[in-house]
Amino acid sequence: MRCQQHLTYVFLPKYGFYFLLLGVISDLSTPYILGLFYPKLNQMTTVISVFGDVDSPVRRAFLVWSVVSGLFFVLSLPALYHLFVGTSKTLAILAVATVGLYGIGDCIFTGLFSINTNESSWNLSTWIHNTGSGLGYAGFLLFPLLLVLLYRQSGSVAKF
Repeated sequence: MRCQQHLTYVFLPKYGFYFLLLGVISDLSTPYILGLFYPKLNQMTTVISVFGDVDSPVRRAFLVWSVVSGLFFVLSLPALYHLFVGTSKTLAILAVATVGLYGIGDCIFTGLFSINTNESSWNLSTWIHNTGSGLGYAGFLLFPLLLVLLYRQSGSVAKF
């Protein structure tokens, strides 16, 4: 119990930004690194989820990589909350929720629930994958707006 408290109240708030940095680097580098091993895939025209398709030669690596990237984002949440809670508890919760949605919905769900482009209709795994990705991208798109609101409220950014 004491170790868990140390992790929750000391370690993650203090070092969570490193997890956020690792999550961002890991997530951004995924298509470029795995693309080296999947020459038939054009990263400029194909969605990243195709790396996890049942016929993909890099499927296993992509699935593991996605879950690990998502865990990095989730582990950064306490640090983000502690950074923003002094400005606005409500906005801090919303900002953390958006990053959590991205980490869980777009990264972890992508790694746990694959798509199958060979099927003519969506199966349960594809439904969960696409729903999680949609929610994750909603979080990804809302986070910058919440950052602007937080920084404006703190007085760190001049009003437009």
